[in-house]
Amino acid sequence: MTRSQLIRALITDAVVIAATVALSVVAIDLISWRMGAIRDSIAAKKQVAYSIQEEQANNAALKSAFDILGSADTQIADSFPPSDDISSFISAISAFGARHGVVQTFHLNTPTPAPIVMNGAGLPIFSVSYSLTVQAPSLTSTIAYLKDFESLQYFTGATDGITLSPIGTGNIQTDTITTGFNDILYVRSQH
Repeated sequence: MTRSQLIRALITDAVVIAATVALSVVAIDLISWRMGAIRDSIAAKKQVAYSIQEEQANNAALKSAFDILGSADTQIADSFPPSDDISSFISAISAFGARHGVVQTFHLNTPTPAPIVMNGAGLPIFSVSYSLTVQAPSLTSTIAYLKDFESLQYFTGATDGITLSPIGTGNIQTDTITTGFNDILYVRSQH
């Protein structure tokens, strides 16, 4: 092999090597670009999936809140018995008395307009003042009765304190207990 043939062979090999390297660089760059595009696509899909999951959680929380609000309208409406029929209120109190073995005495007054104002307008709410005397066989049954009374679904307001008086030996733990209080029941106007 002559020198010129050797140079020509070296140049040919160098061109082939350079072309191979160039093609390899282009192929690696293309593969790298495609991998980056796939990585970005996966990241975007993960973000969308996370956003959807977060939105579903928010929707579930909103649905739960609206479910609570939806039943609140009914509960509020039921908390104001009609002014011409408070029998549901009296029935609830009577059931408490029967459950705890107490004797109850009611005194109800005539409904009067309640001074409740909202957004500058009076609400069609009346108040019925009443007094209730409860005679219970023990302090335990008195406390249980009062806890039930406290859980009533009606809007009421205390006007005086509660009086507890033992009947018998004067021992509040063992004697019959008389409890008295004055309260207000808020009712809807039927006019």
